[in-house]
Amino acid sequence: MYEGSWYAEMGDPNYLVKEAGDGTKTYVLDCAPWERVAISAQKEDLGDGELKIQLLKDDQVVAENSTSNTAGNIVINYNY
Repeated sequence: MYEGSWYAEMGDPNYLVKEAGDGTKTYVLDCAPWERVAISAQKEDLGDGELKIQLLKDDQVVAENSTSNTAGNIVINYNY
């Protein structure tokens, strides 16, 4: 979730999907087994707003991280 432009890598740590975009997006990580999931996201526009990533399983948030830093970069490593 972010109002500006961002870049992210997500999925199985051995096979990360790379995505870039603007605004809030949702992705289905069918490439990632639930044993290990890696997500890294960063702001591309040096904006002041909050960048937040949430990992959902069965519509429940199982991990999340956020930053408001202008050069924000956040990581989730789930089940490591």
